[in-house]
Amino acid sequence: RKSTVGWKLKVWWKEGSEQRVPLQLMKESYPVQVADYAVDHKIADQPTFAWWVPYTQRKRWAILSAVKARVQATTVIWD
Repeated sequence: RKSTVGWKLKVWWKEGSEQRVPLQLMKESYPVQVADYAVDHKIADQPTFAWWVPYTQRKRWAILSAVKARVQATTVIWD
C-alpha cells in the first residue's frame, strides 16, 4: 500500500532534543537520508517504504542537487 500514514520516525536534533516526526515530513525534507535509514535498518521492504526507496536510491544525486538549489533559492543574503 502506497501510504506513509501512521509512520513516525524518532529524530534526535543537534541541540539534544528528541521528537517523533511523521514519515511524510521527513521524506519531503530529507528523502535520501530517510531512504538510507530504511535500507540500513532493513525496513525498506515494508510496503510503506518499498514503493519510494528504490526510486530515491536511483535518483540520489538529482534529488540532492534539487534540494540544494531549493535551499539556495530560499536563502536570502543581506549585504
